[in-house]
Amino acid sequence: MRIKTYATALLVGVLAVLPLSPAGAAETPNGATSAVKPVVINVDEIGTKGVLEFPSASTNPINGDSSVATPALLGPMDSINCNISHNSNWNITSYSARSFSSFGGGKINLKCGNTAAGYVHIKQRHASEWAKRIASVGGLGRWDDFMSYATKSALNNPSLIRHAGAGKLCYSTPIVLTNSSRTKKVTFSPTVVVSQTTKTLITSYPTGAPNCR
Repeated sequence: MRIKTYATALLVGVLAVLPLSPAGAAETPNGATSAVKPVVINVDEIGTKGVLEFPSASTNPINGDSSVATPALLGPMDSINCNISHNSNWNITSYSARSFSSFGGGKINLKCGNTAAGYVHIKQRHASEWAKRIASVGGLGRWDDFMSYATKSALNNPSLIRHAGAGKLCYSTPIVLTNSSRTKKVTFSPTVVVSQTTKTLITSYPTGAPNCR
């Protein structure tokens, strides 16, 4: 019995340090970290063509002008369900999350939610924080379009994943904000918390450093 217990403990110890697939992040009991390239976002395009992203080092504002415009977050039906009908279960969009530990990752839904989680919570508690980040480099775009792309980046290509309480995981990744004139640049790491059980987005807010506790 002791041999079996020891073998089980040894196996658990080995699994605890196996890399995350497929990013190769080092996983520990406290979380996983991975070296990733910061995502660069041009805030001047937020709210007009969506969020203008520079998806790789060869096409970012420093090295080139190639870019990809993403659509705005809220469509007409989303606005009706979230802001008028208060349909907490209405799904606005979905993101793809990296797997971690026993969590298989995959689709994470952003629902209208309520004051505790989802779009309504983020709007009430953190909209002004997202707007201030945009304004810090002279942007005038919509806070929720910006929030959505930063959230997508953190879930899909995290530099950090940690447990965040019962049934919750916290993701973060470095984001660089700039403007069309390339005269300003601000770096931050959003804190994104998801439910492992319902596979929904709980909250997302901008922080200088990841606030995953």
